[in-house]
Amino acid sequence: MKLRNMYKDVSMILMNLVVLFVVVNILGFVGLQVRDLLKAYGGAAVPGNPWADRAKVYPGLDGKQIYHLFMESWEWREYGYAPFSQLAEQPYTGEYVNVTAAKFRKGKTKAPWPPPKDATTVFVFGGSTTFGYGLPDWQTVPSFLSESLRRKSGGTVLVYNFGRAFFYSTHEMLEFLRLISDSHRLDVAIFIDGLNEFYYHEDKLIWTKRLSRLTEQTNPSAWRLVLAFGRKLPAYEFGTFLIRYLGRGGKSKVQQAEENIRKIASGGGPETANRIIDRYLRNKAMIEALGRHSGTTTLFVWQPVPTYKYDLKSHLFSHLIPDRHTRTGGSYDIARARYDKGDFGGNVAWCADIQEGLKKPFYVDSVHYSAELSRLFADCILDKTNLMDIVSTSK
Repeated sequence: MKLRNMYKDVSMILMNLVVLFVVVNILGFVGLQVRDLLKAYGGAAVPGNPWADRAKVYPGLDGKQIYHLFMESWEWREYGYAPFSQLAEQPYTGEYVNVTAAKFRKGKTKAPWPPPKDATTVFVFGGSTTFGYGLPDWQTVPSFLSESLRRKSGGTVLVYNFGRAFFYSTHEMLEFLRLISDSHRLDVAIFIDGLNEFYYHEDKLIWTKRLSRLTEQTNPSAWRLVLAFGRKLPAYEFGTFLIRYLGRGGKSKVQQAEENIRKIASGGGPETANRIIDRYLRNKAMIEALGRHSGTTTLFVWQPVPTYKYDLKSHLFSHLIPDRHTRTGGSYDIARARYDKGDFGGNVAWCADIQEGLKKPFYVDSVHYSAELSRLFADCILDKTNLMDIVSTSK
């Protein structure tokens, strides 16, 4: 009798868990459908919607367009594997975001692949701010750079955007090596760094843990298989969407913003900052050596970030700045001191302070640039490097 009752209880519990599992995923599926339908009803323009703030940094775009742009930037695309640097932006065709089969992002000016021999080629490497997350193809830093170069040079200049999510100098050095190993001709290679450099305190590429698990375990544990399966479920996908875009819960926006400002003011530890800067300089030296070997001129640029020389009261999303990025401000102070001392060499442009004194909402989320900041940054690259002279004399 006891066994029968126990069996009934266990069966009831299991049945309820199955029903709960099904219901939660049905709700997740419905939520995803509603999410995708929002783009047809204005999305960001709905009163009280947290997307409404983003309309302030997208002049000329309505709520539906902004929502669609964000979905193409983060939700509807996937990452793939790449030799050497591990991660690549997968080919994608959208209204605002387009990635070619060669894994570079399109810009306002068409850049054929492979690069033609009768054109001057400029390859731009960097992280997600270089790729232009949250921006359409024609408003990224490389796209504005291409526009200015072609207008001022009067010649054929092709700019290739090889920015990728999560990249820092080690990734970029490896991607540069891959491209020249494949015999692609690069006249100029520009490396944009700073933000992700300090995000990665250890020199481990983005998929190191994932690839380690694949090589160290012939038979994945049941738990890991369950986790991998769970990430494919509608409930998980919808939950991550809510966390990413509709608030993180707990503290209010004002409280979180104030806490982030305090963290930024305290800065990062000088020992860690100097260790990371040393790593950057080693990668820079290896990139320069590769450039000399391949006949490529290499240029380096330090980028603007919201935590350095910027009025955070103008930042619409300062409450969303991740902990690791709050340390960037103090680390940038240390980097600037070493830059002034000459540690960085003569071919590094310091564009990190272009926001100073400008009280404008320059970010479309916690760290990614608005079109206005992208254009300012592209102008700074032209002003503070000899890129224009190189392009004018290369052909």
